[in-house]
Amino acid sequence: MIVETLTLRQMSLEQLRQHWVQYCKDDLPQHSSRDLLLRAIIYQQEAATSAVAVRKAGRRLDTAFVAPGPALPRLSPGTVLVREWNGVPFAVTVTDDGFLWNGRRYASLSAVASAITGVHWNGPRFFKLDDFTREKSS
Repeated sequence: MIVETLTLRQMSLEQLRQHWVQYCKDDLPQHSSRDLLLRAIIYQQEAATSAVAVRKAGRRLDTAFVAPGPALPRLSPGTVLVREWNGVPFAVTVTDDGFLWNGRRYASLSAVASAITGVHWNGPRFFKLDDFTREKSS
């Protein structure tokens, strides 16, 4: 848990020690003064925050430079996509402005796939439209 620097500065040495053990999940530095421990905690928090930012930027760059695959088929309004998930068939109807499933409109196939499975899915992959594209281009 990241704690604001102002709050850290108000903590006693014992509170800082407890926070170090909880946050850093590491043994306390030997013979650490309050000031040194405070600086170490702030450094660890900033390093963790920076590492997350670097990973996110790296992922954005990775996806920005991926060569585009074959185009997905154009879906006409009225088309019904059927996918079996955990033994249950799900039918989704393509509309002019999105997709209709279970009486509710969705803006994307990914939103429908996520609603069905409860986790994030790439919609065209969930409905196996990318398989259809690979077969057509072969």
